[in-house]
Amino acid sequence: MKKVVAFLTIILSMIMLVSCGEDRSYTIDKVSIFAYITESGTINVRERYTYSFDGSFDGLTRDIQSSTSDFNAYLLPSHDLESIDDADDVQQLSTELENHEYKIYTKSQDETKTVLYTYEIHGSIEKYKDIGKLHYSFFNKDNQTDINDLMIAIVLPESVNMDDLHMFLREEGNGSIEEYTNALVY
Repeated sequence: MKKVVAFLTIILSMIMLVSCGEDRSYTIDKVSIFAYITESGTINVRERYTYSFDGSFDGLTRDIQSSTSDFNAYLLPSHDLESIDDADDVQQLSTELENHEYKIYTKSQDETKTVLYTYEIHGSIEKYKDIGKLHYSFFNKDNQTDINDLMIAIVLPESVNMDDLHMFLREEGNGSIEEYTNALVY
């Protein structure tokens, strides 16, 4: 009898351990960021993230370690991943800010979603007579999730003479910067 009870206890414990383990994960499949720098030094940002969820999730987070305003999140329809011009096709998501981390509420289960974030960044550009300095990181060093297919376009004010522009990355990375008309693309 003791052997049967011990055997059942072991089996029940194993079943509980297996059922308690969360079998969920997500990936960030694609990120496109467009940062528009204004003459005043404000940066207007539009970020398009495509997530794939395996399991059940209550929402997303976006950590921004800078002074921001007007943060909004939109769930984009699966048939149009480029714009939010048609308000009937776009769902604005509820957000909450807590210690530089925006919580975006959207339930997800075993699906792919594309979310658009829009916000303004303040105080990350220093302007001088002969030089301007952008010191901003779109991702903090604590980021633990791999980001696949990343593109960052920094669109400069029209008054910038691209012939006088010199740019470099401050941190090591394996990306490259390409110059286009009034834009730098990483």
